Amino acid sequence: MVAHSPEVLTRSYGESAPTGNLITDALMATVPGADASFYNAGGIRTELPKGNITYGDVLSMYPFTNDVMSMEISGKDLKSIMSHAADLKNGMLHVSKTVQFKYDSTKPLGQRIVEFDIKGKPVEDNKLYTVALDSFIGKGGGGFTFTKGKNIKYIGIQTAPALVNYMKQVNNIQPDHTMRVDDISK
Repeated sequence: MVAHSPEVLTRSYGESAPTGNLITDALMATVPGADASFYNAGGIRTELPKGNITYGDVLSMYPFTNDVMSMEISGKDLKSIMSHAADLKNGMLHVSKTVQFKYDSTKPLGQRIVEFDIKGKPVEDNKLYTVALDSFIGKGGGGFTFTKGKNIKYIGIQTAPALVNYMKQVNNIQPDHTMRVDDISK
């Protein structure tokens, strides 16, 4: 057993969900000093069960061998990345608890961001942010332009084992239903 959850940890492609919140928090814990973390919703293949969660459950949810990495990236580039995410029908990025992102899917493409804060402050174009992510989106997967990042570091652990380590530390998972990413048109 890796951890225990009092309820099913659900997933979502268009908004925040407990699985995405858990993964991004694990990425933050794996990269000390990160301002934020991002994870592609399409990488979450299934929900995690209520009750005891096994290593096999984690691998069923996340069956990839992507590496955890960090980088510095400008606020301007982060806004572009999140604008791309908001334009996708089913491809939103999950974000860490340090991020609040609101968008309106009824607005024209490229004009959907309503609010984008990191650590309680609006994202600044010229500021560099240290972000934690996996190598799939870090290398541009899903059309996300994290490839513009600088000072790229591979942490030395893959995402699934990093998630398992985090879950073992937490042990009793309290599902986080916070809407870190929120389509305000719904």
